[in-house]
Amino acid sequence: MSVLASIALLIGSSVSSPPAQPVERVQWVVTRVTRAARGDTQFVQIGARIDPGWHVYSLTQQPDGPFPLRVTSAASATGSSIWSVAGTVKGPVPERQPTSPFGIPVEWYSGAPQFSVPLVATAGVGATGGAGTSTVVLRVRYQACSDTLCLPPRTIELSTRLAAR
Repeated sequence: MSVLASIALLIGSSVSSPPAQPVERVQWVVTRVTRAARGDTQFVQIGARIDPGWHVYSLTQQPDGPFPLRVTSAASATGSSIWSVAGTVKGPVPERQPTSPFGIPVEWYSGAPQFSVPLVATAGVGATGGAGTSTVVLRVRYQACSDTLCLPPRTIELSTRLAAR
C-alpha cells in the first residue's frame, strides 16, 4: 500500500463518529430531605426536569395504557433494604387527556414536577452508615414521550443519605 493510501485510510478512520448515545429527555434529582425521629416517616423530595415537548406518565395512570411513573426503594449496596416506601408517593395534579390511542384517559407531567416519597426505617438503621445514618436508594421507573414518539420505559436510581435521630 502506498504512503498516500495509508494516510487516506488513517484520516478516514479517524473522522468516523462513535455510535450515537440516546438523548436523555428527563433528568431526575433528589431536591430535599425532611428528617424525622427514628421509626417515623421521613420524606425525600425528588424532582424531574423534562425537556420541552416531552412528558412522563403520571403516578395515577390507569393500567392497560402507557407505563405509569413508579417510585420504589431499592436494596442497598450491601444487599439489604434499610428504608422502604411507607405510603403513597405524592406528586402534582397531572395533565389529563380524556381520550387517547390507548382507548383510555392518559395523565402526564411535563416541565419540572416535584414528588414527595415517604420512607420509614426498618430495623438496623445506622448499622451500615455509622452515627445513625444510611443511604436510601430510590428506583424511579418512567416512560418519556412526545406527541409523536415514546421512548422505552426506563428505570434510574437516586440515592441520598438519611439520618435517624
